[in-house]
Amino acid sequence: MKRSLIWFRNNLRIHDNESLIKACQAEEILPIYIFDPSQFATTSFGSLKTGAYRTKFLIESIQSLRESLRKIGADLVVRAGPPEDIIPTMVQKYSIDLVFTPKEITIEEIQVEEDLKKSIKNKLSFSWESTLYHINDIPFSKDEIPDVFTPYRKKTEKTSRVRKEFKTPASAKLIAGIEPGQIPTPGDLGVQQREIDERAVMQFYGGENKALHRLKNYFWDTDNLKDYKTTRNGLLEAYYSSKFSPWLANGSISPRRIYWEVKRYEEEREGNTSTYWMIFELLWRDYFRFSAWKYGEKIFWPSGIQGKKRDWRHSETDFKKWAEGNTGIPFIDANMRE
Repeated sequence: MKRSLIWFRNNLRIHDNESLIKACQAEEILPIYIFDPSQFATTSFGSLKTGAYRTKFLIESIQSLRESLRKIGADLVVRAGPPEDIIPTMVQKYSIDLVFTPKEITIEEIQVEEDLKKSIKNKLSFSWESTLYHINDIPFSKDEIPDVFTPYRKKTEKTSRVRKEFKTPASAKLIAGIEPGQIPTPGDLGVQQREIDERAVMQFYGGENKALHRLKNYFWDTDNLKDYKTTRNGLLEAYYSSKFSPWLANGSISPRRIYWEVKRYEEEREGNTSTYWMIFELLWRDYFRFSAWKYGEKIFWPSGIQGKKRDWRHSETDFKKWAEGNTGIPFIDANMRE
């Protein structure tokens, strides 16, 4: 294989990245991230599909990924537009042999994948990178995923094993003559920047380096992992819970990295219900993703996966109370304020 393209999606890291490892087997690579305008559109409710804080976090993650790739001798090519148009153009222009990318399982992402398959046919290679347990290792077929978490967890824990991480590539060579491109600002994407809210208990900055720093800080520097189970539902304080979620969501950190770091912590410090509970919550995350795989677009229907009809009411007053965290229900209000 002379030339490969790796299309980064929700795997914005160079550690434990199967697509990147496979792409690096080529003599030259083209790493690319594409800002898809459809992800920054306005919804039918009048709200932005991707809000100001998430956009900021994403841009920081892309900046971090570019820095990481440059350290191993490559770069990150950044473009804006429909991926199903841009990638085939790149494949043809630069004589790409194979395109590597992580597999997604929800309807809009699948549609893009299907459009790409039509354009580049047998040049598209998928990897599974988003869950703790690999999709091929869980003891259920798609239709057999239980509708309750506990049976899923018990059988998976009993019969499956978490795979080892992929090693971080030591070096990679970018295809010569490619203009990397500018990383857009929120304004370029049609998103108005917002000031950081002073009420926030911690500031979230996107990127692999920030994710790994938080992992080290929460586990090793502050030793908060040992109390995770008892504090995690406190919500508002910076160290009540791990706060890994935003980095996990766009793949700035691998769930397997967290798992194996928990195992190291148990060996070097202590193992208790809290260390297990960190893994337990990653299992919950897996379960929701595999449920989405099973039920497809039903998870977005008003009737839900059970097909239940609900009577919806519309109250601007109640909506405002909910949005501002003033419902009078402490648990809901704490979540909204966070």
